[in-house]
Amino acid sequence: MNTFFTSDQHWGHKNIIKYCERPFDSLEEMDEAMVANWNSIVGKHDEVFHLGDFSFLPRKDALTLRRRLNGNICLLLGNHDLSRISVSSPGFNWVKHYHEIAGKRFGKRIVLSHYPFQSWNGSHRGTYMLHGHNHGTVDNVVNGLPLRRLDVGVDTNSFTPVSIDHVLEYMEAIEIPFLSERKT
Repeated sequence: MNTFFTSDQHWGHKNIIKYCERPFDSLEEMDEAMVANWNSIVGKHDEVFHLGDFSFLPRKDALTLRRRLNGNICLLLGNHDLSRISVSSPGFNWVKHYHEIAGKRFGKRIVLSHYPFQSWNGSHRGTYMLHGHNHGTVDNVVNGLPLRRLDVGVDTNSFTPVSIDHVLEYMEAIEIPFLSERKT
């Protein structure tokens, strides 16, 4: 079983093409490309942590689309999911607002949220933060120091989920600043 992270597909949201300058000519082209990208790397039994803004489709259509996607999906609600998906929605392993993956699982604790945090549980000890929401518009430097934070949204990742191997490689390249260097 492999593990992947993603967010911000906004399936069924025509205006996101314009807002985020996505390289698609139509809503149908965008939605189908993202389904194909997802299924090209995510296997039937793989685990996917979706960090919000799953779709703009009505609830019934969103769940129909979900059935087309490979993997067991754990959904963290984004701001656009709140009226479409609830914590009891079928089709997802679970639905939450926030989640932490224990350090023993991948060698590091990973904090998951739709929204990027400037400081999070264990950030000064090297805990990772994965998020979406900003479509690649936030910098990972605060007070001149790098953060072990990664936007896993489709706009920054070729409209494809990100593997745990990519996350680990990316994060380990970022040096953890000493506490005395932080001004948070």
